[in-house]
Amino acid sequence: DTAQPCNDGDMTLFNGLLCSANIPEGCDAVTQSQDLKTGQWFRSPRRRIAGPANVMNSFSPDMAIGLYHWLVSSPTLQNKAKFEAWIDWLSKNKRCLDSECKRQWPRFCPDDDADHPNAEYGCTMRPGDLATLGVVTEKMGIVIRDKQIRELTEEWRASATTLAWISAHTNEVGYRLHLAASVLYLYKRLGIKENILRHLASYGANVT
Repeated sequence: DTAQPCNDGDMTLFNGLLCSANIPEGCDAVTQSQDLKTGQWFRSPRRRIAGPANVMNSFSPDMAIGLYHWLVSSPTLQNKAKFEAWIDWLSKNKRCLDSECKRQWPRFCPDDDADHPNAEYGCTMRPGDLATLGVVTEKMGIVIRDKQIRELTEEWRASATTLAWISAHTNEVGYRLHLAASVLYLYKRLGIKENILRHLASYGANVT
């Protein structure tokens, strides 16, 4: 029922975290949130089915974090192929920066166009998003065929841990700080052991 007001708008993030805790239902839900024909990923399996009936951005930087945890949890050849199909979809659905679309910028979803009735402008990739995507693709051996996305992720990847440190120290308590922690947890799972991240781990353990 596409009109059913299910509070499932953040489920790809939370399902990805469940997947990281070896809960198979979380892994399955992330898998089922992808349109296998196009490669596009959605916020939940139901929202994939609902399609245009969604009343918010179909994906977001937050949901991408859950997707990354899903891939790290099960880096099979099949899942890597699904992830690369998503990267290819991203390359075909960039945001136009001029009237002739000669200048473009990568984004996680196509719903933030100015003429979209439900535009919330939450799809565009920010430096931290590009950095995290760059870390994941490098560590997991994912191919980025699109030249612009590949160069941007390579450029910002060098600042990934610094950006994570900044977010952990400046994000407001609540969901924003939870997102910073989710990225730190992701980097830990990827085997990143830089001193800046070890400092954050000890800092977080002492916060009451």
